[in-house]
Amino acid sequence: MTTKGATLRQFRRDAAKAIADEGLQGAFERATKKFRDGRTELLAELPGAEELRDRLKAIRSATLAHLGDYLLEFERNAAAAGAHVHWAEGAADATRIITDIARAHGVTMAVKSKSMASEEIRLNEALAAAGVEPVETDLGEWIIQLAGE
Repeated sequence: MTTKGATLRQFRRDAAKAIADEGLQGAFERATKKFRDGRTELLAELPGAEELRDRLKAIRSATLAHLGDYLLEFERNAAAAGAHVHWAEGAADATRIITDIARAHGVTMAVKSKSMASEEIRLNEALAAAGVEPVETDLGEWIIQLAGE
């Protein structure tokens, strides 16, 4: 048993215990409510908040209308900086590309951040099937991952 593996197992046991702790669940609920209420109060104090929201929505719509152009520009800039961009036709193609890269480099654990794209393509499941343990960096997502949900 490696120290890293034992530590990870202990953390998972501790996390499962914390998930079942009703007092801790209540604290999370209170903290979440406080965050939402604070956000609402701050937005009320922001001059022109509705106009700003409308402007940002317009920028988003314009960006999405020209998304292909922006993606190609991103690829050019990324390549110029030394990165390699992979294009995928869909979920199966994307997970194949990612797991192929992981296998090629002998990856056994992948630390990843939450993204809707990785959720939509079921990246965690694909990594696990390829023998790569996915570990979430987002605390809430990691708790959900540990709970198997």
